[in-house]
Amino acid sequence: MASIYMNNGDALTAQHIKAMKHCDDVWFEIQLDNEKKPYCQMRLIKRQENSNTGFEDHVFVRCNGQLQNYEYESMDHQFTAHVSMSSYADRYVTLCDLVKTGDELGMSWLMDNNNGYVKEARLHCDELSVQIRRNGQRKYTLLLWVAVGQDNWSRIIAER
Repeated sequence: MASIYMNNGDALTAQHIKAMKHCDDVWFEIQLDNEKKPYCQMRLIKRQENSNTGFEDHVFVRCNGQLQNYEYESMDHQFTAHVSMSSYADRYVTLCDLVKTGDELGMSWLMDNNNGYVKEARLHCDELSVQIRRNGQRKYTLLLWVAVGQDNWSRIIAER
C-alpha cells in the first residue's frame, strides 16, 4: 500500500475563517488539477437562501493532505475522496473554534483501516482526520469522519 502526499495548502486568512464559521455546509475533498495532480480542499458552501448575493456561494481553502493505504502507486487510477457535513456538526464547530489566522490545515485520508471484525464482515473502514498546524508544528488533530461500509460508492474514498 502506498501513501500519496499533497503539500500545496494555503495559510488560513481572516476571510477563510469567517467563511468557515458562517457557511451552511462544508465538503472535504481530494480533487485532481488539470495536470492530474491531486490536491485537498475544503469547500465552504453558503446556500442561496442564506447568501448575500442571492446565489449559492462557494469558498475554497486548499489544504495539505495525505492519502494512506492507497493501493496504486500513482494517481492515474481514478478515485474520489469526499466527506460532506453540516457546518453545525459538533466536530466541525470544534475545528472552527481552534483555528487562527496563519494556521494551515492538513487532511489525512486513511483507506481500509480495518480490524479483524471489519474484514470478516467483508466491509471497509475509511477515516478522515484534520490536522491544524501552527507555526510549522502540528497543534491539533481531529478525527472528523469514520465510515464503515461495503466496497461501493458509500465509501468516503472510492474508485471511479
